Amino acid sequence: MNIFKTKWLFFFFLSLYLLTYKGIDAGDDIFHYEVAKNFVRTGRLALPEGKYDLNKQRWLKVFMSVGRGGHVYLTLPPGLALASIPLGYIGNFIENHTDVIQYNEVINSKNTDDYTKVSFIRKLPSAFFIGLINPIVSALTVLILFLFGQEIVKSPSKALIGSFLFGLATIIWPYSSNYWDQPLLTFCIFSSFYYIFLFSRHFKLRYLLFAGLLAGYALLARLESILTVPWLVLYLIATLINEKRSWLKPVGMFVIPFAVCLGLQMLWNFYRFGSLTNTGAFHQALLRTAFKAKLFFSLPANLVSFQRGLFIYSPPLLLFFCAIGSLFLAQKRLASILVGIILTNLLLYSKFTLWQAYTSWGPRFLVVLGPFIFLPVFLFLDRMLWKKVLIGFLFCAGFLVQLIGVLLPLQVMAQEKYWGDGLKDPRNYYTKSDIVLQAAMLFKGKIELWWLESPIKLLIGLALFVITFLSLFLLVKNSLPRPPLIDPAT
Repeated sequence: MNIFKTKWLFFFFLSLYLLTYKGIDAGDDIFHYEVAKNFVRTGRLALPEGKYDLNKQRWLKVFMSVGRGGHVYLTLPPGLALASIPLGYIGNFIENHTDVIQYNEVINSKNTDDYTKVSFIRKLPSAFFIGLINPIVSALTVLILFLFGQEIVKSPSKALIGSFLFGLATIIWPYSSNYWDQPLLTFCIFSSFYYIFLFSRHFKLRYLLFAGLLAGYALLARLESILTVPWLVLYLIATLINEKRSWLKPVGMFVIPFAVCLGLQMLWNFYRFGSLTNTGAFHQALLRTAFKAKLFFSLPANLVSFQRGLFIYSPPLLLFFCAIGSLFLAQKRLASILVGIILTNLLLYSKFTLWQAYTSWGPRFLVVLGPFIFLPVFLFLDRMLWKKVLIGFLFCAGFLVQLIGVLLPLQVMAQEKYWGDGLKDPRNYYTKSDIVLQAAMLFKGKIELWWLESPIKLLIGLALFVITFLSLFLLVKNSLPRPPLIDPAT
């Protein structure tokens, strides 16, 4: 499938993800949004002046810290806010030329509860456009997975089926609809992995430059992504050894752009807090207590519990266990690095003290593992009846779970009532789930889709529907086998 055809895959997922887009949700979302918006309006990559008093709201020190000039800075990496700034300028321009007074009155009222406040923030053009970065990078992630799968199985039709299976039936869809930083991290680190794979096939140095830049930007999105980088370097070196090629130039092409991004993060640390290594983060100051989770509770809960199980929220990923053996037979080096990346991140996030990520949908920290776990599945796709039945069942189950997640933002207030004090006890995760809570609210008719809010937005939504179905039609049409040409002379 050529580049002309692959664009329809991107347009299909982008338009679909835009139709189910929500934007600002809770927690980190709001702070990233405020940093991006503040930069657009003031040119300062800090939180709005005078809005937060860390002496009175001490719990905010988990997310922010007072730095240079008395300004309050977000201690999370700046990657998400930086990537959103171009879209933020568009949103800010529209917001300055539309009437949002009623929205701001509700948002700034002391009588407004937190959930209502966030729902009205989502209506602001600045918030809407800043959050659009996630549908874009999520659609790009599906496209990269398609290209990766096509390289592995040499079959555009299998790569396309796998892309639909991943993009429609795994947790990447709900996370494309919010403003958490996991979609950007997933795109950067998985794309870096893909470009190193391309280098192992074609040995073009520009692929390593792209891989290094993407791995570096992953660091600017989430600092812990640095633990995946040694696996990428190991993959590169193992490839060079196997092909008996020189190390210096290829490794340098990857490491230098990554080091530049690392250096920019360190300079940003120094600018804010006077130290190259001090991020101002609460977890960094209390590093010994940041990884206190008990793996015998958190690890299985992250995989199979109803509340946080990755395989519950993304059923098609179960096919990994059916396909990883085939990948080892076909691409042993690739499979070994893939398993190393998966286990490293799984153990890291399961050991993290706040592994539950309370106010988020499913296993938020494990979203990054989705395309890595799915990658071997391309080798499982064939015409055998039992495989088609299994794949169809997992697709339907996964599609249903994703619909529950995208038709309505996570109902934080309802979640608190549903769980009570049980949300913090992982033993309850095997009997209760936010999926049940959200499904019950959907059955009552509670749904939130931005294009239902006004006639103008409805027209935009209808246009996106047209793009979605047109893209799907063209994809299916171009993937069907063409009948052989008949020579008129015969």
